[in-house]
Amino acid sequence: MLSAYEGRKMLSANTRRPLLIGHRGAPSLAKENSLASFRRALEEGLDGVELDVHLTKDGIFAVRHDFETPLGPVWQLGFDELIAVEPQTPRLEEVLELVAAFGDRFVNVDLKSIPGMGGLQALALARVLRGRDRVWVSSFDPTALLVLARARAGVPLAFLVAEDESASLVDCLPIAAIHPHYSLVSAERVKSWHSRGLAVVVWTVNAPELAQRLVGMGVDGLIGDHPYVLLGARG
Repeated sequence: MLSAYEGRKMLSANTRRPLLIGHRGAPSLAKENSLASFRRALEEGLDGVELDVHLTKDGIFAVRHDFETPLGPVWQLGFDELIAVEPQTPRLEEVLELVAAFGDRFVNVDLKSIPGMGGLQALALARVLRGRDRVWVSSFDPTALLVLARARAGVPLAFLVAEDESASLVDCLPIAAIHPHYSLVSAERVKSWHSRGLAVVVWTVNAPELAQRLVGMGVDGLIGDHPYVLLGARG
């Protein structure tokens, strides 16, 4: 299993600071979570992309955000059924190949898990990602993160946090990073998370003044919809 130290080292290895990650690609420039959106984010100069994945009933990780489709929940559909109604939906492997072609860029995979199924989805994701570089997985589901760690996925793990109560779980999880919503971030909290050996990557940062303020607090990365906002924060 990749240690938290090794994971944070990977996330901090980028010489340009902070790490700038396109939220679902560049949704202000192309359809979110599409190959076109990811390509635009990288062409604009971002360090990597964040994407959402759901496991279909035939074992394929579809890149999309919402759980529901016009035909029902993603997990009840085969991938061919899904792309029949949403033809721009890529497979996870397609995005990984696209990003790899750009060289030293990163992919943050956000695992969308179903209650009671998070463990099975995490095991499947571990098989897909094992041996890949410059990839890390984030999730709101602590069980999924524990399963990924035990499955020796070999990629850094990050806990997504949207409320204060969830943040109290960070010491219980085998994570290299915390991904808090920007409203939860303060300089004191960044210092505390860093003292625990965690990288701090904040979402969803879409205002220039907010981006600058977070950089001033010492965060390690920003995730946002607008490449120009993120790039402007680097100065």
